[in-house]
Amino acid sequence: MDKAAFSRIGRCFVVGIALTLLIGTASSTHGFSALGALLAPGMLIAALVFQGGIHSNWPNAYLIMAGVAEALIFAWLVWWLWKLIDGRAKR
Repeated sequence: MDKAAFSRIGRCFVVGIALTLLIGTASSTHGFSALGALLAPGMLIAALVFQGGIHSNWPNAYLIMAGVAEALIFAWLVWWLWKLIDGRAKR
């Protein structure tokens, strides 16, 4: 993997973390609670490891794992969208 591709993946992960934090913050404000549904896949992935969820023995580890899983999902979506836009620009 060349340096440019590795840099692009890193930037996508940073954008994924930012999107996760932005959606998590927005979903905790009044009127935007439905945005929390976008964070459900990360919580379900973390629930495979911690079956008790937030009520398990390690609730902070559950939340961190859910956030990282969600950031990876968003990073993959940003990377895919980036490749799609980049491919159309080259045509």
